[in-house]
Amino acid sequence: MAENEQVETEAIDPIVRAEVARIWREWIGMDPDLSVGEREAQIDAEALRLTSMVDRMVGDSPHGFLAEQWRQERPGQEPDFPTTVALIETARRSARSKVLETELYPQLTAEATSQTEQALAEISAAAAAEARRLREARDPNRWRRSMVEVSELAERIVSRVWGTAGTFEFQMLALSLVQQRLEDNEPTPTTSVDPVREELEVMIDEQLRSQTTPF
Repeated sequence: MAENEQVETEAIDPIVRAEVARIWREWIGMDPDLSVGEREAQIDAEALRLTSMVDRMVGDSPHGFLAEQWRQERPGQEPDFPTTVALIETARRSARSKVLETELYPQLTAEATSQTEQALAEISAAAAAEARRLREARDPNRWRRSMVEVSELAERIVSRVWGTAGTFEFQMLALSLVQQRLEDNEPTPTTSVDPVREELEVMIDEQLRSQTTPF
């Protein structure tokens, strides 16, 4: 039983769960007679229900429609790995937003809904402002936290230099690091044999190790 509960918890979209917890705790309210564990279990159950709806909406080929649209806009081309990843993420973000808007937010009053939308807009604006601040300050570590806005040029560079090599995490860090170096007018690799490639790989591998090394 505990193993099944763990599998279900791992299957929950963390963004969906965080939003369910926020809405229920801050706006709707939960039964004060329930224990902390019982309240958390209710939140998990609702988050799992919404996550399942997101999964069904995304389907087995989440980027299928978006990929076809991409091909129509670029005749004769196929989306590379970074582009495919971006299409998948876009599809899931869209599905997540639709499910929250149709299933979770209607549980709120009109006033609470307005306040929630304002709060989300403020969070998004704050994140964008922080990314700009770090870029203007030339923060050398912003790529480690993905605090950059990856451009099409960065995607093309990563695709040309690394192709589909490396893990998903490696590719995402490579995109962020290349984007930062473009913004900071620092050298970026042009081919798979460019010496700069090895320099960046050392930085990325070091960051990956730091993320997986326990304290």
